[in-house]
Amino acid sequence: MFSTVTLALDGIITDTTHIHYESFLYAFNFFNIFLPDNLSYEEQIIFRKNDWLHSLLYLNINQKEDIIKKKNDYYSTCLTKLNFEDLYPGIENLFNEMEHLSIKINCYSNNPLAKDVLKKLGLNYETNILTLDDLSNQSSDIMIVDHKTDLNHNSSLLLFLTQDYSNNKRVHCIQNTEEITMDYLKKFGRNKDELYY
Repeated sequence: MFSTVTLALDGIITDTTHIHYESFLYAFNFFNIFLPDNLSYEEQIIFRKNDWLHSLLYLNINQKEDIIKKKNDYYSTCLTKLNFEDLYPGIENLFNEMEHLSIKINCYSNNPLAKDVLKKLGLNYETNILTLDDLSNQSSDIMIVDHKTDLNHNSSLLLFLTQDYSNNKRVHCIQNTEEITMDYLKKFGRNKDELYY
């Protein structure tokens, strides 16, 4: 039986891309620095992480740190806008089903406010949060990644399932879309008999 399901916060549980982008816009405007405010969703995705600032050579280290601090402060304020309606389809049922089956759920996120996001979404804010470093110490039987993932950089891990009885660990990297991932999760959430690999 699968003992653990690990889900990415962004891309599977919800999508906070617009909040990160809006927060960076606020921070840049606060310091009177130009940042385009009409980017497409695909272009906004870069703002999920702070490391894109490294490419802005016209800003010094102190300026970048000030921007990140201002961005994080505003991001925290923006979380008040989140609620259960921002959950991706099937996630609430999946959490309930996994709890019913005594299957542990981890959340993968490098966001220091990940627990606050879960709480605003109406999910168990005590869910264990794993960082990328934490994931490197995990073993998995099935790993699902999205179609944009660069496996060399472990960039977009969405989900992995761990079997507690398997002596021969192996990883299957499946190129897929978000919809396929959700269908895959629902398959394992229907009943206990289907939790066997």
